[in-house]
Amino acid sequence: MKRHAPTSLERLLEYQTPIERGTATGHSIPAERTTAVVIPARNEAATIGACLDALSRQCGEARALTFVVLVANNCTDGTAEAASAAARDKGLASIVLDIEFRGDGNVGLARKIGVAAALSAQPFLNRILTTDADCRVNADWLEASFRHLAEVDAVCGKIIPNPDETSEFPTFMKASGALEYTYSQASLEFAHLINLGPPIPWPHHGQAGGASLGFRREAYEICGGFRSTVCGEDRDIVRRMKMSGQTVIHADDVRVMASCRLIGRAPGGMADRLVERTTDPQAYTDECLVPVPALLAKAPEVARAGLFRDPEKPVPAQTRLRPAELPAQIEHLSEINTILRETRPEQRLDVVKTLLDRHLQADTDLPDAFNRTLYRDHPGFMRT
Repeated sequence: MKRHAPTSLERLLEYQTPIERGTATGHSIPAERTTAVVIPARNEAATIGACLDALSRQCGEARALTFVVLVANNCTDGTAEAASAAARDKGLASIVLDIEFRGDGNVGLARKIGVAAALSAQPFLNRILTTDADCRVNADWLEASFRHLAEVDAVCGKIIPNPDETSEFPTFMKASGALEYTYSQASLEFAHLINLGPPIPWPHHGQAGGASLGFRREAYEICGGFRSTVCGEDRDIVRRMKMSGQTVIHADDVRVMASCRLIGRAPGGMADRLVERTTDPQAYTDECLVPVPALLAKAPEVARAGLFRDPEKPVPAQTRLRPAELPAQIEHLSEINTILRETRPEQRLDVVKTLLDRHLQADTDLPDAFNRTLYRDHPGFMRT
């Protein structure tokens, strides 16, 4: 029977200072449901039914161990009511938070509040998963996530764009997308070759989207959880987990289908990037993909944290790439990866530094801006 959530949840909403108002409805969570799926949602009344339907169709025993926390934040379209009705119809154990943040709030804060609510409702929680309200997880998503979390601290699933929506994209996006994918894989291999953290199976997709993340509870708590950021909260938490030495994998068998809509909810999020790319053939590539010299310069950081950047640091314009620049970058980084594969692992960072020094001394076809600004945060690599 639907009823007000436990008093502990009401207290959580009352004392969370970013919240202007909030209500919580849902089930009392039984002790055996030790996994929470946290879903942030803003004006998702039209999509939340399909999202929850996919969760209700999970195979295996994992569904019986799981409950959903839906965080409807600053909604004006009845998302919370639609989610409650869908969860009831599908027989999903759930808690629905209807929250109005002071200001606009953000997706990072919504995820953070959702996890706090899950921990409040279930003291024995041991796994935390996240997806998005406009996504549909595969039928074995829970089971595959559980399997990996038995071995590692965090699992990043593979996000598949909705093919019905991508079919409408302009043809030039296929060519630029293929180039970006090739350079992304080369960059990920570079990170793999110099990795100083726990070993990560290679090859892998390298994604870390909030549409499919899973954490052991202790791993989530050790790194401090989600941060209140407008976007990029997913990559940020994965980056901090890697920095702290936790084992994070990017699993191909944990899959979710994501919307490719062009009107999004998070400023600077996926929808905004898609708008840029569907209208500009030379729109910037992913901000984690940087020119080869910049990648070499940040190698000590990449060796510990992978390619994801610190969201609190601005992205220098000279480290952004456009599709026309990618073929040369692919060729050069492929050569470097070949060298690193033939180098003993313990010597690879030294080789990277040597390669960077050669770049600077040769003063190749790099713009002067690289020499003036790119290396200022890396004094060990500065030109003398």
